[in-house]
Amino acid sequence: MNHFSKVAKEWDTPQKIDRNRVIADAIRKELSASNFNLRNPELEIMDLGCGTGILSEFFAPYTKRLIGVDPTKEMIEVFNQKFQGKKHITSECKNLESESASENMRDLDFIMSAMAFHHMKGPMQVLSKLKNMLKSEGKIFVIDLDQEDGSFHPDPEAMGVYHNGFAKEELQSWANELKMGLKHKIIDTIEKNEKSYPLAMAVFHLESVN
Repeated sequence: MNHFSKVAKEWDTPQKIDRNRVIADAIRKELSASNFNLRNPELEIMDLGCGTGILSEFFAPYTKRLIGVDPTKEMIEVFNQKFQGKKHITSECKNLESESASENMRDLDFIMSAMAFHHMKGPMQVLSKLKNMLKSEGKIFVIDLDQEDGSFHPDPEAMGVYHNGFAKEELQSWANELKMGLKHKIIDTIEKNEKSYPLAMAVFHLESVN
């Protein structure tokens, strides 16, 4: 049983809910600026590394189809309980690093992933898979720590941490290799260990890099 299996039932703390509210607001602001109509619930989206579905809850009213994807069975069980009876919201217990995308993971308006990429051994390879799931104007929102000194996680090995956040330059190199555009901004700061850790939002889109 991994770290996330053990903590799934106690995952939804007020602190995590508040942080995901900030993330959701930043995503909605970017979507509105890109002329996505959030008042018309026709969006088809995926929440990668969805956990218990805290972030998904903020987007459930705007979606025609929402897929929560997470490799931890216990997290998906809580997700399913939370959205029980909502037929437009489904889940898959899947690790996209080692498993292929399903038929359901296609023609998506946008994909969001919050605090999940630092748990991936090969995040750019996953990003490449996500790119192929998008509609022509689709976007991928990767919200994760800006590059930090490794002090954020108390036990990185036990918590399955492979990266100490991501510098903007590294994210830009992924975008260049995948021939995607990138917008990057700091959206929040996490106070922990008597330090401040910037939280960044990287928005990858299908327009070619000039």
